[in-house]
Amino acid sequence: MQARAETLAFAGAMGDIEAFVGGLGPARKALAALRESALSDPGKLDAALGTGLWLRAEGPEGVTMNLNTAGHESLLALGLGAGQVAGLLAARHASGPFASLEDAATRARLDAPARARLAQGQAAMQAAGPTTRR
Repeated sequence: MQARAETLAFAGAMGDIEAFVGGLGPARKALAALRESALSDPGKLDAALGTGLWLRAEGPEGVTMNLNTAGHESLLALGLGAGQVAGLLAARHASGPFASLEDAATRARLDAPARARLAQGQAAMQAAGPTTRR
């Protein structure tokens, strides 16, 4: 599903309207099937998302994220460089969710300062305490 979504997004971004519109129907059907699968067995969704590795980026916004689902911009807020963020996203995409911060750092080949930023994000999240979703 992810490859299909990326292909569809690329077609849209490149202005290939025929490919984009042609891909919408199949993409919607695939998404509906995934939704039904998740609703019938929520454990599948939890397994696909992996462990909740919650981090918090300090700053005025106080961005909270799950390392296993966070996007590019959220990870940049941790103070990681663009190359480090790309490494994390590529490692997650290639081999699935991270089991721990150490797993993420090892698979993404992060250096000691980047590993420290992840640890700081985890410590900041723990210090912030529970949060309420809105």
